[in-house]
Amino acid sequence: MCHELQIASSTFYGWRQKGRGPRCIRLPNGSLRVRREDFEDWHARSPAANEGD
Repeated sequence: MCHELQIASSTFYGWRQKGRGPRCIRLPNGSLRVRREDFEDWHARSPAANEGD
């Protein structure tokens, strides 16, 4: 997702902390994943994706 948006992972985690990122799923090993559908829905409606915070 970060590669697709051309953002640093720190930007993604910042959005997540502020409640502005897409819905994430935490795997048993602690990794985060974003379902493609959730990402596309979020990206279509979120100004955060265009701010580059």
